Amino acid sequence: MHPVSFCARRSRNCSNFPSTLSAAVWPQGALLSFLVLFASVETASLQAQSPDAFEDLDALRDRYDGERSIALSREERMVIERGPEGLTGRVESTERILHLRGPLGGMPTEEVPYSGLIALEEIEAWTEVPKGKGKYRRENVRKFSHYDVLDEEIFHNDSRAVSFSYPEQVPGSITHLHTVHRYADARLMTRYLFSSYMPVLHTRLTVEYPEDVRVRLVPYGIDEADWQPVAGTGKKNTQTWTVEFHDLDALDFVEQAPGLLYHAPHVQLLVEDPSNPNDRGGDLDRMYRWYHGHIEAAKMAEVPALTALADSLCQGLEQPAQKAAALLQWVQQNIRYVAIEDGWNGLVPIQPDITYQVRYGDCKGMSAILQTMMRSQGLDARLAWVGTRRLPYRYDELANCSVDNHMIVAWKAEGPVPAAALPSDNGWLLIDPTHDQLAFGLPSPFIQGKQVLVSGPDAEDYDLALAPVVPADHNSISDSLEVELDGSALLGRGRMVFSGIPRNHLASILLHVPEKDWADMLTERHPKGNNRMRYSSVAVQGLEDPNQPLVLDYEMRIPEFIREIDGEAFVPAELAFPFAEYRYKEDRTLPVVFEYAREYRHVVAWTLPEELRVKHVPEASAFTGEGFSYRFEPRLGDAAKDESGLVTETVYRLETIELEPELVPSWNAMNAQRKRELNRSLVLQRP
Repeated sequence: MHPVSFCARRSRNCSNFPSTLSAAVWPQGALLSFLVLFASVETASLQAQSPDAFEDLDALRDRYDGERSIALSREERMVIERGPEGLTGRVESTERILHLRGPLGGMPTEEVPYSGLIALEEIEAWTEVPKGKGKYRRENVRKFSHYDVLDEEIFHNDSRAVSFSYPEQVPGSITHLHTVHRYADARLMTRYLFSSYMPVLHTRLTVEYPEDVRVRLVPYGIDEADWQPVAGTGKKNTQTWTVEFHDLDALDFVEQAPGLLYHAPHVQLLVEDPSNPNDRGGDLDRMYRWYHGHIEAAKMAEVPALTALADSLCQGLEQPAQKAAALLQWVQQNIRYVAIEDGWNGLVPIQPDITYQVRYGDCKGMSAILQTMMRSQGLDARLAWVGTRRLPYRYDELANCSVDNHMIVAWKAEGPVPAAALPSDNGWLLIDPTHDQLAFGLPSPFIQGKQVLVSGPDAEDYDLALAPVVPADHNSISDSLEVELDGSALLGRGRMVFSGIPRNHLASILLHVPEKDWADMLTERHPKGNNRMRYSSVAVQGLEDPNQPLVLDYEMRIPEFIREIDGEAFVPAELAFPFAEYRYKEDRTLPVVFEYAREYRHVVAWTLPEELRVKHVPEASAFTGEGFSYRFEPRLGDAAKDESGLVTETVYRLETIELEPELVPSWNAMNAQRKRELNRSLVLQRP
């Protein structure tokens, strides 16, 4: 949605993770996913020991076994200055990296990003190459290549970068980087991360600011005993804060865990300018006035073309929720989502009439056009800001622009709403037009449980809401299957019904996969039995309306599924295990994060040949943990009622979106029990 803080440099040969993590800011789409997508970190150790940076190379290799490099020092100086249009910022960054071993795959290319809002004023880089006997020679980087950064998810931005390679990165060499970035607004200069993907021997942050400006540092991922910022006095009527740490462990990445910023030791800045009338009061009051100015810049009293369109879409609809749903669906189907990150357009929505003309927009533009259409129908829709689940912050705890990265529409419904709609804790329906298959009234999965800042009619009026967590009952996959034996193969005809978030996800996939490939896609995503199983046909209903369940009728075949020994046929009694891939190390210290709560219900009706009778049916089983469970129930036909065949029902439930580390052993125990039970067979016998 708008710029967020991130690393000042990244290396293409370092697992795509920054070797320098600073308070520079960068567009959300290009950067936030780079930092935190599918990765997280264990909390780094913050020790107050002074490192010995002059140990011999072999000793350092032993001490940092497995590491290719260590950061001898990382320092950043954030300078807040008063300019003619308010407070601006300057960030001076330096780092020294000792290379314990040579680079992998040739000389890595480094990148330093910048943009219109964050200009790169200085860059200098060089290598100290060891000559022996503790002496070095300096080899400067002589070629810096500037280029536009193109991101396939971003339609237009002003992001640029400079790339370079350090010369002679031999074992024992020390690379140096010095950069200076200029910030158009000091409020964009928000955070500094003390740790890195490599061990850090020493890191220091200094914040310098005019004495009539207030600056507070808010620590995250740092023990209270280790947090000891030092206040000081700078030059020319300035004050300073200084924070430093020694011997920080490398960030240890853990899959399917909360985002990097939940656990990486870092600090956030809160900057207040008492001389600015709009920058007085509580932190959130001041922040909201700034944000309100952004949306006021895009506000239009009326857009006749949009009003006429909304009138036609709502014709004959009586209930307000029906009108809101119809308008949302039009935006979902007719305005293409593309991120637009061009200077202040990363913060200010494009005006709705422009979005209507070009038929594309980012989250701000799509929300603004939906708000305008809803208001034309008398619906009091509000623009709202929210941070995705990868960000650990709340508005009532940290009021700066690091707290959010997304915009949606909030509306307090009047009259009845669909049963699937889930309002916030204080009655707001949170409507996200950027997801073309999201049902009306459901929050996006990536904002569940997050605090939302809802705009009001003026710069002093706002509200806070809590996005609901969609319960498992809303996110269901119900699979009913009739099977029969065909020699050693199993043939089946079934129906899967998807509701809630699973419905939205699968619908998006179906819309982007050719129909001829649906069967292969479904085989990959919803396998049954074993890896020889294939869907032979798939027919879909409900794809056109995001507010209706998605129904898939299918046929399937599993060859060589039945084993026959001495007149007895052995058939696996269960065909699906949706939790099979979810196994975790029991010593992990971070929670397990799931995209959404869910329920899987699998019902299999077995039609058995007349020449076979059931000799053995596996017993019913179940497991109930804290927030997760399964149960398996077989039901054999009653011979007295002339019933034949067998019906098995298996229900898996995940009722949470975050599994605490202490529950991982119980989760693994459930999966282990399930895995053992899946080896059980239905035994059929010839009379």
